[in-house]
Amino acid sequence: MLALCLLCYAWIFGRFLPLDGENLGHDYALHFPNLLAGYYWNIENGLFSIPWFTPSQCGGLPFYGDLNVGYHALPQLLTNWLSPLLATQATFYIFAILGFLGTYVFLRRTLTLSVFAALVGAVLYFWNGFYAYRMVIGHLVDHGFMLFPWIFYFLNKNNPDETRLWQRV
Repeated sequence: MLALCLLCYAWIFGRFLPLDGENLGHDYALHFPNLLAGYYWNIENGLFSIPWFTPSQCGGLPFYGDLNVGYHALPQLLTNWLSPLLATQATFYIFAILGFLGTYVFLRRTLTLSVFAALVGAVLYFWNGFYAYRMVIGHLVDHGFMLFPWIFYFLNKNNPDETRLWQRV
């Protein structure tokens, strides 16, 4: 089921993150220079040095404190080995898969739904428009949205001493 969804996902949304840069979302004009600035910072100062500002953009802008940078995120880590566009594409598909799996695990183990109901919920969350279209237009820092089911799962793990959070209400 996941493979079929991912194949359809790539067929529909893959043309909006093309390798040639055509039809690319306008907000990537902010994120690609930030990914490259982080890459150059890593080359010059090392992976564990925090870039407080970037001299490559407008003579020095705050970098680490900017919420649109995402220096400690998967796209920046992948940019160390891939181009910013390939890192963005990989992030897009990896987090879509994580959202599918997280929803399935949450619905199956925490809410104890049937396999079919959990698969339906996972497919519906996988196809949510918020994530896909935010990533298409270039809101790269919204990729963490697909981790919400995992957060819900770990917050509601069955503790023998207490009831689950959703059962307390």
